[in-house]
Amino acid sequence: MKGGRIGAPGFPLARRSAPESPCVRALDLRQQHGAGPVDTRWLRRRVRALVDREIGLEGYELGIHLVGEPAMIRLNERYLAHAGVTDVIAFGYRGRSDPEGLAGDVVVCPAEARRQARRYRIDSRSEIFRYIVHGILHLLGHDDRTPVLRRRMKRIEDRWVRRWAGPARGAGGSDLARLSKSGR
Repeated sequence: MKGGRIGAPGFPLARRSAPESPCVRALDLRQQHGAGPVDTRWLRRRVRALVDREIGLEGYELGIHLVGEPAMIRLNERYLAHAGVTDVIAFGYRGRSDPEGLAGDVVVCPAEARRQARRYRIDSRSEIFRYIVHGILHLLGHDDRTPVLRRRMKRIEDRWVRRWAGPARGAGGSDLARLSKSGR
């Protein structure tokens, strides 16, 4: 992943601090103009299952933005000082005094995910989900700035993507069957 975790840009979805009550579970997934076709229902179900069941947070406020290339280029240049498009950027709002919970926004460029999916011959939905997982890991405090940290983060990312998005092609995965039965 080329993106990273940075301070708040002013997105309206997630609040700028951790949830006041540990019972707040807010997930807002929005597809913005220029993002192209994305199965947001499929993504929302898997992200909610990941956060509720895998990570097991009692409280979170998470905004996921699917944006077009021009918007991602602007964010990448403004907040990371990198030229061009990137795949994912995470904006965390969790304070250092509040290490529990999850509050932030994950911005994903589906066009970049589709390019990478074609390159690696995998399903683009799974690749978009991978970018969301990567952003969530950054919001949880994971870092990928060194080779050791990058490998550690990648192992978790791979495990969660396999578990909640299933194989790259076709259906499968024991947790996916439970997800379908639960109606989420």
